[in-house]
Amino acid sequence: MRDAGTQYLNLDTRYSVGIRSFDEQHYHILVVIDKLFDAIDNKKEQIVISSILEDFITQIKNHFICEENLMSSIDYPAFSVHKIMHDTFIRKILLYRRDHLEGNISFASERVAFFRRWFKNHILETDKLYISFFNDHNIN
Repeated sequence: MRDAGTQYLNLDTRYSVGIRSFDEQHYHILVVIDKLFDAIDNKKEQIVISSILEDFITQIKNHFICEENLMSSIDYPAFSVHKIMHDTFIRKILLYRRDHLEGNISFASERVAFFRRWFKNHILETDKLYISFFNDHNIN
């Protein structure tokens, strides 16, 4: 991933869903995931990791709310399935946070790598499915 100061437009176009605000959110979430991974990998203090983790949770929840509100407002047919995916992912992140707060940091890098993989795949496979529906409703 690129440095957080890099313009969002430099994000790999494979991850674009054609809605600028969503693309920007995707980019910033990926940056935070990479910061979290780097902090764990470089054995930063737990308070630093906790701060980045809280930022990740806030950004992912806010992004999912934005997507879900838009989907709901235009009766996106796969809304409920998409929401279940979001809810399941958030539960996994919250379980990781609980483990982190309890001092259970085993497999921390692997978990964050999973978050990164899941999020990228979610954009490429699941979010991409709504593009034509959104375009049909003049949302861009």
